[in-house]
Amino acid sequence: MSVSGQDLVNFARTALGTPYAWGGDSMSQGIDCSGLVQQVFAHFGIQVPRVTYNQIQVGASVPTDKLQPGDLVFVDTEPNRQGADNVGIYIGGGKFIHAPH
Repeated sequence: MSVSGQDLVNFARTALGTPYAWGGDSMSQGIDCSGLVQQVFAHFGIQVPRVTYNQIQVGASVPTDKLQPGDLVFVDTEPNRQGADNVGIYIGGGKFIHAPH
């Protein structure tokens, strides 16, 4: 099965409006950022680790100006901690889908 970045984005959009739930992995009942990424990719048979800190270790880094729909975007939202603690799926136009808390 060939999966495009746009396929990932389109499926991720189906989770819009889902309540945030720390540790959640249900795209209808409650989900967190890394759960969203894991479930979207799993829908297409692609396995990724469950948590952000492990997801960032998979794949290759892409410069911001080279992002394509379906790429993962990692964000450090807590300046007192080191490393990304939020992840989302780039949709294009400088935007990404994620599950903020």
